[in-house]
Amino acid sequence: MNKSHTTLKPTGMTPKEINDALAEKGLNQAAVARAIKVTPGSVSRAVNNHDVQTRVMEAIAEAIGRDVKQVWPQHFLNRTPKRGRKMVIWERRAAA
Repeated sequence: MNKSHTTLKPTGMTPKEINDALAEKGLNQAAVARAIKVTPGSVSRAVNNHDVQTRVMEAIAEAIGRDVKQVWPQHFLNRTPKRGRKMVIWERRAAA
């Protein structure tokens, strides 16, 4: 039986789209970090989809005027964020 794991590609906004939306509002990642008293690295990790911190994601979404579920829908399965885990899907392949 052949098992294959692949990382699910984000279906929400890309990091570039998030940064562009922040720039349109006259903001950047550092400004969001200062506003919620976290490190700029925490905001960067959330933008680049490396770390899931609900309050950071909510702050970014609020700053760009979007719902957090529009920006990162891949983290909201069954209405709760999946903390600290990359989403992986398993593809079943029929035997040839």
